[in-house]
Amino acid sequence: MTGNVTLVGAGTGRKGLITLEGAKALKETEVVVYDRLLGEGVSELIPDSAEKINVGKESGKHTVPQNEINEILIGKAREGKRVVRLKGGDSYLFGRGGEEAEMLFKAGIPFKVIPGVTSALAAPLFAGIPVTHRDCSSSVHIFSAHKKDGGKPDIDFNACVRIGGTLVFLMGIRNLSYIAEGLLGAGMREDMPCAIIENGGSPWQRKVVSVLGDIAEKGKNFRSPSVIVVGDVCQYSDRLDFYSGLPLKGKKIIIARPAERAGTLADSLRELGASAEILPCISTEPIASEICSYIEKSDVVVFTSIEGVNRAARQIFKEGRDARIFGGKLIGAVGNKTAAELMRYGLRADIVPEKHSGERLAEALCRKNLDNILILRAEKGAADITKYLEKRGRTFTDRAVYRTHIIRNRFENADYVVFASISEVMGFIENKKTYTGVCAGKKTAAKARELGIKCICAKSTDDEDIISAIINDIGRE
Repeated sequence: MTGNVTLVGAGTGRKGLITLEGAKALKETEVVVYDRLLGEGVSELIPDSAEKINVGKESGKHTVPQNEINEILIGKAREGKRVVRLKGGDSYLFGRGGEEAEMLFKAGIPFKVIPGVTSALAAPLFAGIPVTHRDCSSSVHIFSAHKKDGGKPDIDFNACVRIGGTLVFLMGIRNLSYIAEGLLGAGMREDMPCAIIENGGSPWQRKVVSVLGDIAEKGKNFRSPSVIVVGDVCQYSDRLDFYSGLPLKGKKIIIARPAERAGTLADSLRELGASAEILPCISTEPIASEICSYIEKSDVVVFTSIEGVNRAARQIFKEGRDARIFGGKLIGAVGNKTAAELMRYGLRADIVPEKHSGERLAEALCRKNLDNILILRAEKGAADITKYLEKRGRTFTDRAVYRTHIIRNRFENADYVVFASISEVMGFIENKKTYTGVCAGKKTAAKARELGIKCICAKSTDDEDIISAIINDIGRE
């Protein structure tokens, strides 16, 4: 049985700029054949089960020749696989997507194409440049300024000057002087506004806005990938640039949480301009032990983590029971996110402290004079909740539903690393202590300082508190 190939434009900058249809295709794929410039977080949309094949190309360097890419696409489709050909920007704009689609057609391979946001439009936008504007430009013209053999591109500069409008040159930073000289030689005025945007839409974006007469000099330190924009629309850059002022722009932040609990924080950080990488340093495994009998004997059931909720639910289902086992019980959750996870199983938490804290949860239980409490959580969980209950003479059972393993992770550099627990701190002790740890809670911060990690303390593990701690720290720089 023959499979199929979907050409997907990954957009530019970050995963939020891929289309909904493109993201859906990625989630359903069995094989991904991908390019180099995919943007922040796009790989997070690819299922762990999918085969990932890197065929990335950069200027002058081809990891895999085009004919071999073609063979990979055909071969995987003929194995009956659902294949996504993931390309930076838009598949059909200077990305050889048309050639690949034609090859699939000739080979009899079913295919479809999902458009993407091209850097020709997105990079100027993130630099505050509208490529059209009723006051000065009613057209936009996009050029490839790169030749396969490294020579000068075939651009009719006289036609460029005659047609007017906004000119956008892709892959042309090596030929910047040639482009400027060609336009000037064709009669374009020296004071025509110009801009160069490097790494458009990414946390590392930088730009220069000048005029045609000196853009080559101003842009001599810019590197690929860069977009060159020529036209009066460049004059709007300072006024319309919403991106350069984002509070976390240019900051590299690593999130040590497991991937399934880090996605919302990573996306929020990226929206504020940061580079966010999910690098889990803990993994969990279930502890196969009966819990239904313990639930039935208790008056109150308490959860101290999202993972505890999920592991307990799976064990309850495994024992042939469901949410009805909680009938007549009070339910406690350590924080809003744990309470939200309970709601996914149709369970509303009765006790949720204002601050995400085991001790605060214990305080709330004692204020309500509750007893006969079952705590479902990690093996060797923090002692704050049990110590508090012991001091108040409460009866409780501490039942482990999962255990945590530390993963040793290494990275080159970062501005901040987010730690939600002491276990996560332990996974990073082998790295150089050049980053600032963002620790959720005083105990996690104390452990980080003990290990020589400079750190700041967030009020809780909530995304808003983590982000506020980082922004406040940057404000003190």
